[in-house]
Amino acid sequence: MNNKTNIHFDGICIYLHSQVGSALIGKIILIIMNLIAWSAYIFGMTQVPGEELKSFVIPFIIIFIILVFIVGRFTCWNLWGEEFVRINTKSLSYSRSYGFISTTEKVIKLNTLSVSYEKVRFFNDVEHGRLLFFDYDELNNPIEIFQTTVLISKPKIDEVLDTLHDLFEAEKSDVSEVCPFSLN
Repeated sequence: MNNKTNIHFDGICIYLHSQVGSALIGKIILIIMNLIAWSAYIFGMTQVPGEELKSFVIPFIIIFIILVFIVGRFTCWNLWGEEFVRINTKSLSYSRSYGFISTTEKVIKLNTLSVSYEKVRFFNDVEHGRLLFFDYDELNNPIEIFQTTVLISKPKIDEVLDTLHDLFEAEKSDVSEVCPFSLN
């Protein structure tokens, strides 16, 4: 696992761009397993006698859907997966890319943002985990609104948390300042 996360802060928004960095041996095994699964599927289709083909249509369609949408999605994510997150004081937006297929950006409006860190594993003597984002309802109960999919190293998590602190401190100081000029 060699995930990469880039952080950019423009003073208004924080942009996180995370890329999945699967190990080479994992990618090779995944490709081999795909080749075996697709070969078995095609071989099974060619071995059905023509007069019995009608009774195998639904199982072949189900297997095809599983191969494309579950195995294919998992393979694309591990080979080319990327996650894009944009955070500002009013909303959180995210989307994912599977190489040649991308999800639409989803925007979540925020009342109050809270961020937590969930440790998932150690790899190469570095702690990795996910960021968990919470909003609060009218009764002040936390509601999880998003969590990162790509595991992020602890130093990058700390950088994100510091940048979030800077973003909200800048917002708080901008709101409380009185404008020193008037247009009248």
